[in-house]
Amino acid sequence: MPETMSSAVSLLPVPDIPAVPAHRRGRYLAQVHLAFTGSREEGERLVEPLRTIGAPLADDLREMPYAECASVFSEPDTPHAYRSTNLLLGPDGLAEDALRSVRAATGPEAEAMCVLSMRHMGGAFARPPRVPNAVPHRDAGYLLYVLSPFTAPGEGSDAEAVRALHERALAPAAGCAVGRNANFLYGPQSPGTLREVYGDGRAAGECSRLARLRALKQQYDPEGLFRFSLLGARARRARRTMLR
Repeated sequence: MPETMSSAVSLLPVPDIPAVPAHRRGRYLAQVHLAFTGSREEGERLVEPLRTIGAPLADDLREMPYAECASVFSEPDTPHAYRSTNLLLGPDGLAEDALRSVRAATGPEAEAMCVLSMRHMGGAFARPPRVPNAVPHRDAGYLLYVLSPFTAPGEGSDAEAVRALHERALAPAAGCAVGRNANFLYGPQSPGTLREVYGDGRAAGECSRLARLRALKQQYDPEGLFRFSLLGARARRARRTMLR
């Protein structure tokens, strides 16, 4: 596949509710997401093999301006709470048995609703930047992640149960992982996850990367104002403790 095309596939159980089109309600669906910056003719040629797999429930592939690119994943336009984790896989992706195990653990029978996705990496992401930065794992071929809607306590699956489900689900893929991505890590994360995102310290470059990020965080945001930061969790906990 050329660098001008990127792809992803998601597996999700669609709820049986009136807000969902009738032909999709209560079904376990696969969604293929594509983005291509080349000509329409070349794009049609590249996606033709996908269209021969079977009759799709919907085919929304079209030309669109860049300003509409966020619509590719058909995500809700209102905020939702989720829990999620991920693994960055090597260029060979997953073996068939591992893929089947992950799929089985996150399917319609899982104890919490799971959306399982795999995104194609590589391309410009794989090339070292002209100015070095803190983005590691550029050798990853795929991003595999699972997410679940998160409800308030007493209204559904609790956060720890969902987190445990996600870790069990991705465990068969751990042998193919090169690390984790800072995206799709919704909710508090463990120190071990932080090391897998920015480096586990086995190499000098990995160790210095994480140490420099921590130093910059302490220098420019000691109070944890940027609360979405993985590096900000420790500062926020410390601040709350002092306020008590």
